[in-house]
Amino acid sequence: MIILSGFLRCRTPEESQTVSHYLPKHQQLSRAEAGCLSFSVTQTSDPLVWRVEESFTDNHTFD
Repeated sequence: MIILSGFLRCRTPEESQTVSHYLPKHQQLSRAEAGCLSFSVTQTSDPLVWRVEESFTDNHTFD
């Protein structure tokens, strides 16, 4: 299993709004990928920072 955990840091409130706007579709598409076990992007207490966590069955599906 491959697990990725990190942060997406926006430079401006406008960038954060763009993430918020496109995130639902991005999550839907990512979760539909073959081998994707989980995909989560959640906003932290800092409105410019998002926590990203995803997991895949193996290296091949992660690539």
